[in-house]
Amino acid sequence: ALKHMWPGDLRAIFGTLHDLNSAVFGSGRKPFIFQEVIDMGGEPISASEYTGIGRVINFIFGVKLGQVFRNENKASNLHNWGEAWGMPNSNDVVVFIDNHDNQRGHGGGGGPLTHFEPRPYKLATAFMLAHPYGFTHLMSSYNFDRSNTDQGPPHNGDNINDVTINADLTCGNGWTCEHRWREIYNMVAFRNIVMGQNLQHWWDNGN
Repeated sequence: ALKHMWPGDLRAIFGTLHDLNSAVFGSGRKPFIFQEVIDMGGEPISASEYTGIGRVINFIFGVKLGQVFRNENKASNLHNWGEAWGMPNSNDVVVFIDNHDNQRGHGGGGGPLTHFEPRPYKLATAFMLAHPYGFTHLMSSYNFDRSNTDQGPPHNGDNINDVTINADLTCGNGWTCEHRWREIYNMVAFRNIVMGQNLQHWWDNGN
């Protein structure tokens, strides 16, 4: 977690990074930096202390969106999703539904949606990918016993299981691979097309 280092020290370290390979990325391009600073509000260390260095991971995003798609809040309230919900500026954040820590109740917790609730998880991820707020980050998991949050990846003896690919392009052999779910990879394609455009013509039925 970046909050264990002073922002000034990080700025000095990142300032020594070379530009990316111009043959691949073009001239003068810098590495993309995003930082884990868990800030659920009222934290002694604020994510805003680090936004001048690179994007920060927005942990509130997935928790609030999960509440909507669990029907704990109205979907119609998403009409002003983003900064109006008390979240940082869109250009300062990386957003996600869950990660390897909080899907196990660690690292921010807050009860995010996970692959164990596939229907609302797919809906929330689709909304995230359709909405212009933030730079999106997808999770790709393996199945684990929720009573044992320290359980490692699927394995056989001392060897981690290979990731097998099913006929429908999903993963098998104990791997979840949310990024391969049809609803999600189709929305990745959608986002790649509309990226940079504003949200227009919002409609809801009040629910």
